[in-house]
Amino acid sequence: MSGVDTLPFLTFFSLGAVMSGGLVGKTHHLMSFQLTSALIMVAGMALFYTMGVNTSQARYLGPQVLYGFGLGLGNQIPMTAVQGFSKPEDVASSIGIMLMCQSISGTYFVLVAQSLFANRMLQTLESSNSNIDSSLALSTGAAEVQHVLTGEELTAVINAYMVGIKDVFAFGLAGAVAAVLLALLIPLKQLPDHQHKKTDESRTA
Repeated sequence: MSGVDTLPFLTFFSLGAVMSGGLVGKTHHLMSFQLTSALIMVAGMALFYTMGVNTSQARYLGPQVLYGFGLGLGNQIPMTAVQGFSKPEDVASSIGIMLMCQSISGTYFVLVAQSLFANRMLQTLESSNSNIDSSLALSTGAAEVQHVLTGEELTAVINAYMVGIKDVFAFGLAGAVAAVLLALLIPLKQLPDHQHKKTDESRTA
């Protein structure tokens, strides 16, 4: 069901990416769409952070729509900026660096999020004055924990899970805020219209 529950995120991510391509292609502006993307991501992640143990399913689908659309809207703009504003001889190396940064950052951010979740969950369990085996609770996983633990132990583990997840959301919120600041570094000018330039050169020739 977790795969089904993420469909709103994937759907609106795709919608945002398609809209971004069309809008950038039509207006040749980058900074405004990247900034809008980052602000929507901040709003979506802030809503994620406000969720709790008893949050309804409808409540956590909404933030996915916001965050997914925001992420899709700005996902390809950095690559477009590199291609549009780089010198022709620098395009290949710039794209290579961009792709390497995307791959490495994805790996590191997942590792940091996993570390935050696991450490905060274990710290919460250890400070809850319960006799729960922390390693067992962590290795069991969210899908099976309700079949292994019951009563107060289950409640303690679920609350510890929520503490860890909230820290991951806080980390994501910080990343979204950083994206807002980085969006301001994109030049506030239009992409060069290479097709129009080629047409003018052909007419001149």
